Amino acid sequence: MLNKVQTKRGRPKKKILPPEVVELNRVKEEIGIDLDAPVEVSTNQSNPKDPVFISLAFGDKIFEGSGATLLAALQSMPVPVKITTKGLLKITDGVKKFEQMLQPVKIKRLFYPLAQGVLAKQLSYLLR
Repeated sequence: MLNKVQTKRGRPKKKILPPEVVELNRVKEEIGIDLDAPVEVSTNQSNPKDPVFISLAFGDKIFEGSGATLLAALQSMPVPVKITTKGLLKITDGVKKFEQMLQPVKIKRLFYPLAQGVLAKQLSYLLR
């Protein structure tokens, strides 16, 4: 019984490559470079020497954190016991600075592990 893909019996025909592809393969072998290997591209726009600093002030308490990325800085902040008032969030990334007043619900959300990645991305857009 034949599959949908297999239409004929016997040995499959040899594929004939265009001359450009044959020449490219020959050059790859001579040079010894794998052009099909994945290339790593750095998308980190900030300098690794300039870490991100975050400070959150509400009431009479100030919580600070720092890290190479905004997410690492958020995760390094100590978790407050109880949040009941508005707070001021300050983010510094080298020369770029950002300040925003946050409601208690949004401040609590900063410390949820699943929400930190999303919030870090949203806050990084504000630093541009």
